[in-house]
Amino acid sequence: MNMTVQYEPDALIFLKNNNINVQLFTNHLQQFINPNGQNINPNGGNMQFNFNNQNYQVTYGVVNNNVFMVNQIV
Repeated sequence: MNMTVQYEPDALIFLKNNNINVQLFTNHLQQFINPNGQNINPNGGNMQFNFNNQNYQVTYGVVNNNVFMVNQIV
């Protein structure tokens, strides 16, 4: 499974407000979800994601089995 990452506006605002590099975050997220695709719920859900020694709760949806849509990050 090779999924691309896209963001809802709220998720992008969170990254920008926290001075997180979107491209870097996306690259790390793609490396995490693609080898671990079996852990991705096709109906969407929540997952813990560690980036730069910081844990984030990512709420996501899946579009057409190939887009990992980040709805919210906390």
